Amino acid sequence: MATAAEQLSKPHLERTVTEPRQDSLHPVWISQIDQVNPSVRLFRLGLYPPTDVTTTKHPLFHFLSGQWLDVHVPGIPQAGGFTITSTPQDALPNQTSTHVAQPYIELAVQESPSNPPAAWLWRPASEILSQQLKVRVGGSFIWPPPDLRSDEIRRVIFVAGGVGINPLMSMVSHIYQNPQTFPNAPSIHMLYSTRLVPPLKTSDEDGTTCGSRLNEILFLERLREITRISQGGKIPEKEQTPFPPFDLRLHITNSGLGDGDAYLSDNAFEDMKVYNCRISVADVRDIILGPGSTGGTQQSGTVCYVCGPPNMTDEFVKALEEMVGSGAEGKKRVFCEKWW
Repeated sequence: MATAAEQLSKPHLERTVTEPRQDSLHPVWISQIDQVNPSVRLFRLGLYPPTDVTTTKHPLFHFLSGQWLDVHVPGIPQAGGFTITSTPQDALPNQTSTHVAQPYIELAVQESPSNPPAAWLWRPASEILSQQLKVRVGGSFIWPPPDLRSDEIRRVIFVAGGVGINPLMSMVSHIYQNPQTFPNAPSIHMLYSTRLVPPLKTSDEDGTTCGSRLNEILFLERLREITRISQGGKIPEKEQTPFPPFDLRLHITNSGLGDGDAYLSDNAFEDMKVYNCRISVADVRDIILGPGSTGGTQQSGTVCYVCGPPNMTDEFVKALEEMVGSGAEGKKRVFCEKWW
């Protein structure tokens, strides 16, 4: 079995050679680039040429939340692998009598000078905006879980480490775009472990506050908006159907942050819980088995998705299988993907 270091050194296509892939390459166009923080860019890839958004002329783009793309950029022979962070619904035509919205897919790309496709995507935005890329959908880490009916799902737990948030962002967004698919309104829990960049302070010389640093965490504002939506009551189209409750827990892993620790501990957030520590197995066990539990199993209705560094992923998958079932039962309820 390859070590984590050996996996990291492999090109994307070699590392994912056993994963399912679609047959076709699709042309896409870089339509928007946003700088989230100093190390992450968000890319919106239009599915039709910028000069032609007449949707009837083009085939639909299909994928499942959680999947990634083989991304071929101009002049680079090897493909890069980047997870889709938007939802399948975002890739569908949305045409009204007065407006045609450009269907798109979204990628979050971390700066990585040693990765040629990522380095190309980190060129000056003016050089690459509107450039055409070729992409292919792949991956088996998907929502919804393939072997469970929606009425069997009573609780969903997402555990994200760093950029492991990417596929989970697509999944949880998809759930809240389509809440009526769950007859039992399952509880949704997101445990997100990350660092603040740059280092956390209560204030900087440039006037930036500790609170504003939270806005630089990838997808945090989007997740907080989902919390607010879930607190808003019923689904407009189906007034008797409640939104699934959303529990957002942010774990900041920068240790020894001095005054920044005080800021986070002294400020209560209505839409999330914030902790100055890594996610632990005990945190997940408390959700599944109840606060203070030390062991036991609870298979009924629980589904778990974990995405993060290899060591973290292995630790949580092992523990979760002990809680919700191993073997065939675990394969139905515990899913993971490692980022390298």
